[in-house]
Amino acid sequence: MDEVDLNDGEPWSEMDDRDLRASVAAGDSLPETASFLCRSGTPFAVAKRAKKRGLRWQQGGKRQPK
Repeated sequence: MDEVDLNDGEPWSEMDDRDLRASVAAGDSLPETASFLCRSGTPFAVAKRAKKRGLRWQQGGKRQPK
C-alpha cells in the first residue's frame, strides 16, 4: 500500500498554488514538487493542478521555458 502524505486529497490553497508555481519554476521534478507540497502520495493530482495552472515541466520532469 502506498503511503499517504499530509496534504494528499486535501483542497488546494492559494499558498499551495504559489508553492507549486515556485517549485516548477525552480526546475524541481514532479516527484520533488509533490514531496515539497506534502502530496507525494498523489503526484498525478499535482501534475493535474500544474497543468490547470498553465505550468509545464520539460522532458525529464523539468519546467519548459516559455
